[in-house]
Amino acid sequence: MNTNSKLIVCLIMIIGVIVVTVTIARAEDAGSGGDFRVEVRGLRIVGDGYNDDQSMRPFNWTYGTTVVLLIQAEAGNIIDFDDDNSTIKMARDDKGTDLMKSVGKGMNSTPDFGSFPDISSDRKACLIDLKFPRNPAPGAVRLKCSGTMKLFCATEKVSFEMKDVALKKNTEIIVGSFFLVISDVSRPEWQADEYPLSVTFQSRKRFDTLESVKFYDAEGDEIESSEAGSSESRFMGSVTATRDYNLTKKLDKATIVFTFWKDWKMVPVPFSVTTSLGL
Repeated sequence: MNTNSKLIVCLIMIIGVIVVTVTIARAEDAGSGGDFRVEVRGLRIVGDGYNDDQSMRPFNWTYGTTVVLLIQAEAGNIIDFDDDNSTIKMARDDKGTDLMKSVGKGMNSTPDFGSFPDISSDRKACLIDLKFPRNPAPGAVRLKCSGTMKLFCATEKVSFEMKDVALKKNTEIIVGSFFLVISDVSRPEWQADEYPLSVTFQSRKRFDTLESVKFYDAEGDEIESSEAGSSESRFMGSVTATRDYNLTKKLDKATIVFTFWKDWKMVPVPFSVTTSLGL
């Protein structure tokens, strides 16, 4: 193998996160009329480490290829990503290597989306990882992948004001189509000096459509609050969801304004992107 060939192999095996030339794909949902801009914004290719020493993995990551897509909504807002119903149909390099097929290395034996997509604060963009169990072949310079992402999107909001809500355990609240119960009121374990009160809402529905919760005192002044965490469990088809809020003021009652996404719906976003490997 000559020097140039060795250099190409080396670069392919150890290349990290890089900015790549983008290809734009547009997808339009017939029901919503909204379209999306899909671009490749990152690429990570991780080769073998050293023997079985887990501390000697390149970039402290597992073997395989990761493509990062940026999805931008030109109309409406991106609320969530549905990993379960999204699909990756194809991933190949220009040498014909099928990146969907495992070579028995690393932790990922099948292609998949990243578990925790990032959604921008203005709800107009989302970063999603596509993880493949195989690396491009030595000498490959282009990678193409395609599939369909399912996004939950909305354009309109509706708010409900609930006055003089008792901030105590087992308080029941009916807001829109939601039946909520305050399942816990306590002093938070962390940042208790800044947030002396923590309130947990529980529901038999997922909180996907809940956009925000705001608290007001008896004088009508908003109490600074922060979403502190959430959980969701399923059993025999039933859902139990919780969401925690930390408040900067301790009080027994509050006016609470719940804001929901009104026209929340799932939108399929087909994608087909081609990028160079940046070599």
